[in-house]
Amino acid sequence: MAAEYGESSESALRKELQCSVCLDLFQDPVILSCGHNFCQSCILHVWDSGIIIRLCVE
Repeated sequence: MAAEYGESSESALRKELQCSVCLDLFQDPVILSCGHNFCQSCILHVWDSGIIIRLCVE
């Protein structure tokens, strides 16, 4: 049971530290005013591309 708990915790932590744009662990993470986190390069690329994405309902 301890191994299962550890694997589950590791998986949950990885999900918390994963950029939703590149799906990798954060590189130079930034926090937007809404509270979402992204890699700095990922969010700058999205903004520069002119693509409008709905990040949250806030």
